[in-house]
Amino acid sequence: MQTRRQEHLHHPSRVHLFHHVMNPYANTRPPPTLPSNPYDITHNAPLSATSPALIQTGHSSVAFHQASDAGHQLAPPPYSGFVLASRSSLVPVPSPPPPPPPATPFSCQVSVIVPSPDLRPSPPSTRCGEDASPDLECSVCFSQFNNVFRCPKMLQCRHTFCLECLARINVKSAEPDAIQCPLCRGLTALPALGLPRLATNRDLLSYLPAAMQRVYSVRFLRSKGKLEVKR
Repeated sequence: MQTRRQEHLHHPSRVHLFHHVMNPYANTRPPPTLPSNPYDITHNAPLSATSPALIQTGHSSVAFHQASDAGHQLAPPPYSGFVLASRSSLVPVPSPPPPPPPATPFSCQVSVIVPSPDLRPSPPSTRCGEDASPDLECSVCFSQFNNVFRCPKMLQCRHTFCLECLARINVKSAEPDAIQCPLCRGLTALPALGLPRLATNRDLLSYLPAAMQRVYSVRFLRSKGKLEVKR
């Protein structure tokens, strides 16, 4: 009798009814069924919203945390040895090329040479061309013209010589009334009053000093071969 009463109390349906009567707020949901494969994580209970999964890069591992109803203690997953590891591979990214240097404006170096104050330019030559300043020397004796015995006398060929050189040429000439040009060999007839009356080149005379602008009267003695100033 005692044994039958215990079996009656331990019957599953009566045990469930007994617990329901004793604790009406007890959970009446059937217990969760365990998966046949303990390594299958698809049947595990969903993760709690209050404990998100922790994911790390590099040698990362994913750990599942589940809050218990009693004290919100972290419970390990069904298989505590399960670790999801991933090895991240870092691919080197080529750095962008440096920007080209800004274009610099074309620079030009100018050298300026400043003469020293001590360096002075050489004075221009006082001797000009024949048109500006004629030759003031006789082309036969190379003596400078004057207003006495070396007075500039011009022949018909327009060549000019000093009076003294023309007197020497006339003394040696076979024709006393004519004179031959030493340059062009042209003949010039002498005036009636003698050699000193040949035309004077006034252009050359104007380049002489002011004291030589007045021509002295000269006498030519052909027999003696000399010139004299008239008194």
